[in-house]
Amino acid sequence: MAHIAQGKVGTVSMQVKGPVQFHLETTEGDVEVTSGGNTISISGPGCAPSNVKLDHSGDDVEAELDVNECRGPLKVQLPSGSRVNVSTMSGNISLHGQFDDVELNAVSGNVSVDRVNNASIETVAGDVTLNDAAGRVKASTVQGNARISMSGSAPQMKFESASGNLVWSGLCGQGCRLKTEVFSGTTELKLDPRSSFSFKYQSRNGDLKDDLGVKAERDGRANQVRGTFGGGAGVVGVESFSGNVHFTRR
Repeated sequence: MAHIAQGKVGTVSMQVKGPVQFHLETTEGDVEVTSGGNTISISGPGCAPSNVKLDHSGDDVEAELDVNECRGPLKVQLPSGSRVNVSTMSGNISLHGQFDDVELNAVSGNVSVDRVNNASIETVAGDVTLNDAAGRVKASTVQGNARISMSGSAPQMKFESASGNLVWSGLCGQGCRLKTEVFSGTTELKLDPRSSFSFKYQSRNGDLKDDLGVKAERDGRANQVRGTFGGGAGVVGVESFSGNVHFTRR
């Protein structure tokens, strides 16, 4: 491929046989990842072959960028079912399509994901949107809000934030473990009515709002509310200083 001058949009690509483990770090600019086909490609300003190296060993692919030349916004194409590890200092991260396990880190950008197996997502000021996760999710923010939807009856989710709100949607049954630790954010759990779980909500100043029909008892001395829904098969725990929790139907 001919050399592409700095500032012009170029593409670097490589053929593979199937899903890969993909790693990418960049300092600035959005990163958009799309799944499909058997090609790995990176497109962006200044992304000439001389400025991008795809280091391929087995199914592990490391994308090494010359950050002085190849910067965001970046568009990445990966085979469906790939595992993805993307980190950026300033920019949004978005994943479109079907992926296996993902690890995503954005300091000042938002993170949005379509469908994954397991996910680990960290932001400082950005929001998190996860449309469907089938296995385990760990998400943390400082100021950002999160909207997380999970499939299956045994989701595993942990969310941590200082002031961010969480809206979680799914079915919590046998094997389900949902844990939220926030300082002042609100936790809204939009639960499938077929759910079955026990719960503990501990807060110094927060309140519980119930639109689901949980059986709850308050222990004012311990600042706790305990209860069950259905047969109590799964476990839900919410800890906060002043944040509220809201049970509602999905």
